Amino acid sequence: MPCPWPSSKIQDLPADCGSHPPQTRPRSIGTIIALNQLNFALGLNPDAIPDWKSHAHFYERVYESLSHADHTKVWNPVIFLINMAGLVYLVKFAPPKVPLPAIQRRVQPR
Repeated sequence: MPCPWPSSKIQDLPADCGSHPPQTRPRSIGTIIALNQLNFALGLNPDAIPDWKSHAHFYERVYESLSHADHTKVWNPVIFLINMAGLVYLVKFAPPKVPLPAIQRRVQPR
């Protein structure tokens, strides 16, 4: 089964496309990106927390952030959620000004 990702060069294609269907990839990638922003959302500064440990694995970093949630200031998550609500509104309900095929034509390499 060929990889579903478009690419102009064969070298750009991954060796293994994975076992997940293409529809779930953007959701899982979005979840990873969102959880990587957890320190920002909670207002955590790892350099200012003395017992903060760096980890190699993603799930360990998420656990470390959640274990230090007591260092969070009240307004940091509130401001983050307000901004996130605005972004969700723009993605879901705001009409696009430029049609997507026009953007895709300009981005694809020649």
